[in-house]
Amino acid sequence: PPTPQGSVSEEQEHAPTIPEEDEYEEDEKDFSSPPPPPPELMDTGVAMDEEDYNTDGGEIEVPIENTESTEKNDDSGNNGALMYGGIACCFIFILAIVLGVGYGTGSFGNSGEAAPAPAPGAAEPTAAPAPTDPDSPEVDTTTTDRADAFNTYLATVSFDPNALDDPTSAEWKTVRYMANSDPAMLDPTDTTFENQLRINQRYSLLLLYFGSDQDSWANQENWLNEDECTWYGISCGPPVATEGAGRRNLQAGDATVTVVNLEENGILGRFPPDLALLTELVTLNLSGNGFDGPLPSSLSTMVSLTELSLANNNFTGPLSDADFEPLTSLTTLDLSGNGFTGAIADSIYGLSSLQILVLDENSLTGAISTNVGNMASLTRFTDGDNALTGPVPSELTSLANLAILWLYNNQLTGAIPELGTSLIALDLSENGMSGPLPIELPVGMNALLLSANEFTGEIPEDYGNLVSLVALYLDDNLLSGIIPDTLAALTSMIDLRLGGNSFDQSTFPSFVLDFTDLQVLRLQQCNFTGPVPVTLSNLVNLRQLWLDDNALTGATPDLSAATELTILRLPDNQFSGQVPTYLESLGQLVDIRLGNNLLTGVIPEFIGNMVQLQLFACQGNQLTGGLPETLTNLVNLVVLDVAENPLGGGITENIGNLATLSELYLNGCQFTGPLAESIGSMSNMVFLDLSNNLLTATVPSSYANLANLESFDVSGNDVTGEMPAAICGLDDLTTLVADCNLTCTCCSACV
Repeated sequence: PPTPQGSVSEEQEHAPTIPEEDEYEEDEKDFSSPPPPPPELMDTGVAMDEEDYNTDGGEIEVPIENTESTEKNDDSGNNGALMYGGIACCFIFILAIVLGVGYGTGSFGNSGEAAPAPAPGAAEPTAAPAPTDPDSPEVDTTTTDRADAFNTYLATVSFDPNALDDPTSAEWKTVRYMANSDPAMLDPTDTTFENQLRINQRYSLLLLYFGSDQDSWANQENWLNEDECTWYGISCGPPVATEGAGRRNLQAGDATVTVVNLEENGILGRFPPDLALLTELVTLNLSGNGFDGPLPSSLSTMVSLTELSLANNNFTGPLSDADFEPLTSLTTLDLSGNGFTGAIADSIYGLSSLQILVLDENSLTGAISTNVGNMASLTRFTDGDNALTGPVPSELTSLANLAILWLYNNQLTGAIPELGTSLIALDLSENGMSGPLPIELPVGMNALLLSANEFTGEIPEDYGNLVSLVALYLDDNLLSGIIPDTLAALTSMIDLRLGGNSFDQSTFPSFVLDFTDLQVLRLQQCNFTGPVPVTLSNLVNLRQLWLDDNALTGATPDLSAATELTILRLPDNQFSGQVPTYLESLGQLVDIRLGNNLLTGVIPEFIGNMVQLQLFACQGNQLTGGLPETLTNLVNLVVLDVAENPLGGGITENIGNLATLSELYLNGCQFTGPLAESIGSMSNMVFLDLSNNLLTATVPSSYANLANLESFDVSGNDVTGEMPAAICGLDDLTTLVADCNLTCTCCSACV
């Protein structure tokens, strides 16, 4: 029956789903060389079969090295009411790019790059041993003469002096620790510059410690001992300040803190304004922690900084409120993975020494200013996963040193401007850009990612000259014409995505069969007909194969040699024969989609041995022989779709073993007997379709335990009695369909 009004089907088309023909959305983009594998190669969701499988339950992790991905798209099938979503499996390859420029979501360790090096002559940071979890230190909070003396001095230098007098503040606690418990026992009355420098840096670091949840720290080796230069994540060296910088010529030897690198250390709390008392700090890396709130204004006084990474925290507030103008020595600024809003701060565009700027995954809006042309040293600019609008300024793309430009998943419009000759990686995917593809590209380019825009025209033949290209994403545009044979010269290709266009050719592009390094091939929705060339079996390095929604015929391609294959998508074609037996030998497969073909025979028993599977879809074929009992061994399965096959038999009670399942489609299978009561134990279930079978008895009351259920269809059976009232009370349930002869006071439709 048609989906009732208000059901999930319309929403599913716009949700982060992953249907059969869908594609993975690329989130992270990294490269690695030599040979430089594709930047993103990587999707963030396992797209589902002919329907949209839209699940909110968990992500699918691909259990192989260098994989991770997500994507969304639509499919037809199960009357368009199915959704595959929330499944993640993506390839992430790390590419060390020339000129010392790397790519990742962060500028430091998170993206695969090395942690920042200490200043010249500085001691190396303490190596991280196994995480420690000591008890929080006891602090003698007695107010003594020493505490008053510390208070008096710190009030003259602190950026928040009022907090020193607040007994509930971390500042108050830190002062008393330094006065009464600190093994360093510094003298607050010693007015020598070196002593006051030591007080400043010890106080600011202790404030970072006491202002957070100490028990959450992953590593606090040596913290709170008498020498802060030995604390985990802290490096010291000669001071960088000089008389010419408007400060005294320091004589503190190698005891000045120059590096704070506490990346991914589990720190929860605020960024203390008085961290800016570390006036000689060159590198500050607090990425991958749980800092929150706005950036303190005192950050603008840390003029010695060359590298600042605050990526992957919970910072919020308008980025334009931050003043970066005084930080003229900055070469790396990474603020990605936070909650910053508004436009990119104008002060950032004035940082002429900045080489790496990473602002991905925030909520930034507005246009990229033409003042970006002032950033002559910029080699890498990544600002994806925001809501930027307007055109890409030519002042940006023509920067003489720019090597990496990632502006994916924004709302950018217009044509691609002229590109500078130094550019080697460009990602403008998932925007609203239009016009023809650029013809003149830098010959050294190794990644061109233009998916999901509105580009028109043909693929330029000159792209065959880009012999360094390892990743080419032109999928989901409005391209036409013939795929040029000149692309055969791109023999270093690792990730090729051309699907979802309107090419004027029906034959499979045979040149891709010579790309022996190819790991990802996406040719879905290309109008190809006829059999797949048997030499596809030569692509032994394949990890993803997408041939969805063509008109391909004959047997399914032989991929028995592609032992690293993780995703196989062949739905919506005219493949015939049986479910291929070679699948049993592909131990890395997590996503198999064979739906809407002409397959016959049975669902093989060996599928139940592929315990790594997270999605199995074979709907819309002519499979018989019942539902194999072995399928209940698939303990990692998230989506199971066998709908619209004349399987027959009953639904085993052992199906309840599939505890991770969130989408189950058993509709139109001629199943008989009662509804399986064990389905009520599948706590992750979101979409459940048992319609159009020969099922009998009543709806088990155990189904009321499906707290995450959003859609349940049991129509087209011989189920009688009443719909359990507790099912009607499920908070997330929006679609409930049953036969009209079943008493149901809350059904959205009856048939």
